[in-house]
Amino acid sequence: MRFKKKKQESEDNPYNKLMEYALKLLSKRRLTSHALEMRLRKKNIGGEEDIVQVLKRLEEYGYLDDLMYAKDFITDRLNFRPRGTMALKNELYQKGLNKEDIDTVLGGMEINEEKIAKDLIERKRQSIKRYSLAKQKQKMVLYLKSK
Repeated sequence: MRFKKKKQESEDNPYNKLMEYALKLLSKRRLTSHALEMRLRKKNIGGEEDIVQVLKRLEEYGYLDDLMYAKDFITDRLNFRPRGTMALKNELYQKGLNKEDIDTVLGGMEINEEKIAKDLIERKRQSIKRYSLAKQKQKMVLYLKSK
């Protein structure tokens, strides 16, 4: 004979369900406050107050830190897929960070866009060798604009 565990009252609480779901999401990958909020809203558990409470508690515990997320994101991006300042700003803005946080983080970091551009040009040069010089310049300009 199997015994079913009785659900505790605390498990039925929307706040606890949201907190459990948020911790599950954050255990898999880092998220911005905005991204986590959107995921919690999609879950349709509890109300606005519960979501705000969960986000506030996670920030208190240090699980949600948009400034640290932005710093880590920029560092990773510069190491693995270099971008210029404008592209980084756009990517962070799309992830839901506010303009002030983005400016704060970018202002505190040294980004050598000239070096990034030179490295990108060297990488791209090999793949466009076969084109005429004018076509190479055109492709290079379009490539750098996208970065």
